[in-house]
Amino acid sequence: MTSKTIYTNQELKIFRNEDAILTPTYLYVKQHSITKKKYFGKTIQDPIKYLGSGKYWKSHIKKHGPEHVINLWVSEPFTDKNLIQEFALMVSEEYDIVKSEDWLNLNPENGLGCGPITQKSKEKQLLSKNSRTPEQKAATKLKRKSTEDRKSTEEKQAQQEKTRATKNARTSEEKQASIDKMKATKATRTPEQKQATKEKKLATENAKSLEEMKLIQEKRFATKAKNNNIKSLQ
Repeated sequence: MTSKTIYTNQELKIFRNEDAILTPTYLYVKQHSITKKKYFGKTIQDPIKYLGSGKYWKSHIKKHGPEHVINLWVSEPFTDKNLIQEFALMVSEEYDIVKSEDWLNLNPENGLGCGPITQKSKEKQLLSKNSRTPEQKAATKLKRKSTEDRKSTEEKQAQQEKTRATKNARTSEEKQASIDKMKATKATRTPEQKQATKEKKLATENAKSLEEMKLIQEKRFATKAKNNNIKSLQ
């Protein structure tokens, strides 16, 4: 490898931070043992167990089997942002990882985050999308529809519960308002009004009793007349 790089100092500064201290970060090269495709990346996790995070790479190993991913190389941990950036960009340039068909990197790896988007990156992204099988596309579509349906059902259920809660709250408030109104009306009546209400109630009860007694009397008279008629016919 050579230390020469196509990136200018100004371009390198774009990725640099005044604070050069970095969380211990590893660079790695993964390869899919069946397809022989490779991926160059960085991680702060266990670089041996970590499978890689590139969009095209993740789609590739999902399709061909993540169990076939092997580690070709792992660096010592970097703690200096400038050092990891220069080294990562140097490796990216040396192996031409974006343009090369042997590598599945969409962007140059800089050890800090996404590198600049190139035309080749866009072409690889398009290829990644178009390389999906009809079954994978159908599964994605079905998953999206299932998510939308579940969200719609949850929203409807939430709306129904909200409506029910509002209705119950309104009913309780109305009942309480009615009770309060009755209490207020009862409390504000004068002694004369109370006496008048009592007399009216008593008069109603007396009238009802007189009506009942009248009906009973009429019934008795009708029964007696009927009996007398029967005796006269005998």
